[in-house]
Amino acid sequence: MRTLAACSIFALALSACTAGDDDDDDNNNDVRHADAARAADDCNPAADNCAGETICVGGDCVQAFGRTYRISLALEVSTTTPDGDTWDALGGAPDPFIKVYLNGGLVMTTNEPQDTFEPQFSTTKDIVIPANAAFVADAYDADLSDHDWIMSCEADPLTADLLRYGSGTCEYAGSTLTIWFYRG
Repeated sequence: MRTLAACSIFALALSACTAGDDDDDDNNNDVRHADAARAADDCNPAADNCAGETICVGGDCVQAFGRTYRISLALEVSTTTPDGDTWDALGGAPDPFIKVYLNGGLVMTTNEPQDTFEPQFSTTKDIVIPANAAFVADAYDADLSDHDWIMSCEADPLTADLLRYGSGTCEYAGSTLTIWFYRG
């Protein structure tokens, strides 16, 4: 959501910069239109206006894939399992953690905050994301024997649009998982 708000702010700022005035001086209008065209060619990382397989980095549209992204995660866990049961035998809160896979290989496992429905994960990871990558994040409740599955979030393939936006959110059975892709 933060990215969409920034795009709106950027769009309003760009519109304000390109709005004409009552001045009939053609020379001033030519300069104003040239500045507006130049602004449209440049990108702003907060309002990524790049297209195709590119993202905005440092004011330029560059290839989205084959570059490093810092992955960060947030999870809100439903008060009950997807089946409607309690997370722990005595009714306690879950001990959530997340495993992240890229093209089937494990690339990240978060820490396991104890007894919480809104865990704070201190784990982040820098990952090089190739084109056509399959990205999966699986959330679990850590238990002594079998871990209880909370939910999965999948992007197969992971698109430049998602990387351009910078985050994605999945919801399942009252739980929400948000993944951020910070450009390196």
